[in-house]
Amino acid sequence: MNGANRVLDHDFVSLESAVDHLSREHHHLRERVSILEQRVVSLEQPKGPTICLGHSDEDASDGFIPPLGTATLESFESGLKAQHMCDYCYKISANCFNCPRCGHEWYCSKHCQRLRGIVHEHSCRNCCKTI
Repeated sequence: MNGANRVLDHDFVSLESAVDHLSREHHHLRERVSILEQRVVSLEQPKGPTICLGHSDEDASDGFIPPLGTATLESFESGLKAQHMCDYCYKISANCFNCPRCGHEWYCSKHCQRLRGIVHEHSCRNCCKTI
């Protein structure tokens, strides 16, 4: 009934003009939905810098290159194991410190800790509840 009222409100002369108007409106809405779907897909893409902790030329010669964000055995043996990545800005640093409450999140600075705290606070509280 609501749709019928909307059509009547436009004072269309004929049913044909009403159908034409609704067809154009439908086309416009489909275009908007398509644009919004593209925006959703782009928002689902990972943000921030991506890292590759290293791969050798030998890996490239056999066609295998480790995915971004992976580490090779050599990188762990060379000391990268002791470095951590900031959960806010994704900076890799030996100076990162973990969340003093839960120990699950890592930060490169107090500034990053404070900014990430808005997101982390809820999971940190839930993980550290004492019975």
